[in-house]
Amino acid sequence: MKNRKLLVRVSCSKRNFYLMPLTDRRPHYYVHFAPPRWVREKIGREEVTRSTGTSELEPAKRIAAQIIESFWLDAGASADAKGLTTQSDVAKLEEILSRYQPLPQNVSPTAAVANRAAMRRLVREGAGIEPTKATVAVFKDAKIIKEYQLARQKAAGSLNLVKQQSAEVSANAVVRRARSIFGRDHLHFYEGLNLPDLTEFMKARLLNVDGDMSFVPFGPGTVERIERELPAQSRNVQLATLLMLYLGLRNCEVEFAKWEWFQRFPDGTGTLMIERRPYFKVKNRSVRTLEMDIDLVAKLAPFWGPPDEWLIVAPNDTERKKVTHRDINSWLRTIIAARTKCAYELRKHAGSVILTRSESDGGGLACAARFLGDTIGTTEKHYARFLKPVHAVRAAELTQKFQVVRTAA
Repeated sequence: MKNRKLLVRVSCSKRNFYLMPLTDRRPHYYVHFAPPRWVREKIGREEVTRSTGTSELEPAKRIAAQIIESFWLDAGASADAKGLTTQSDVAKLEEILSRYQPLPQNVSPTAAVANRAAMRRLVREGAGIEPTKATVAVFKDAKIIKEYQLARQKAAGSLNLVKQQSAEVSANAVVRRARSIFGRDHLHFYEGLNLPDLTEFMKARLLNVDGDMSFVPFGPGTVERIERELPAQSRNVQLATLLMLYLGLRNCEVEFAKWEWFQRFPDGTGTLMIERRPYFKVKNRSVRTLEMDIDLVAKLAPFWGPPDEWLIVAPNDTERKKVTHRDINSWLRTIIAARTKCAYELRKHAGSVILTRSESDGGGLACAARFLGDTIGTTEKHYARFLKPVHAVRAAELTQKFQVVRTAA
């Protein structure tokens, strides 16, 4: 090949080589090189040409490097093996998932199980194949994500806007969980396996959910009804409701909370410290200490247990999760019928109470963001109905500022 601009460089531990470009007569990439002298003497040729068996560039580079290496190791004996030309996509999906074993302090065991389930669901619905039969080839581009998103949208239908938005939010969650398996901190799990180029798969756009995320204030008497019906619920539902309604905890924070997170003081007040634990991963912005008044400590007192005991008493992680995702919602839907994620509405209500307090009384936008463990931007998005834009005084300042509308929560 005289025109070296048409060649593709291949690197291996010995030296750089080049792939011959594709043509009608040459549908696969070929590598052409001169093996070491002792091999040339053995085979009686000065140069060697070998097919990589693929027309995809990145797999061809890897296979070509393996072929070249084989001539320095065993005179090219393994280069003629049929398996060599198909090693770009031999890694099975289940092999990847079996190696995905993050430490509990990095990813909770429950989250790891959910991530594997999300990956299997993405393959089953996006690629249309069973995970046990899939290889990592399905992740070489963004097609699997686009097909999965389309399937979720079709299943939800276009007539019910709320249902469609809920399906899109859930689809985004599945994609995020599946892609976390190939996160930068986890790639070392798969050393020795042949992975495709994951760039397009990892950077594929999520669905743009345009739904109104702002919290709708509870109607008159809603909180009173929740408190009135609460004693009739199970012990776990009672405790989870108190923590979400008055302290704004997330589902996962209730699920993994132990009594060692709490502290009671002689004056009857207390604190709850949410931070990274060996069994619980928390984002840095969600690390916070919440103060509990005398009334709330008194309400929690009947449930109090030893420091190393889970708040939600259940046989395993899965059963604890059912309390915060299924049991509490089943009851709350009889009270907050128009909302799909009722338990999360309790957290938003708690945030709105802090938001609408005066700043001198520990309220306002910044305090609400710290209380919830959210950024200012996320808090603004969730409480748009409580905020109105205030135009900047300086003409050079382009961004809008917000002030709280002091309405009843």
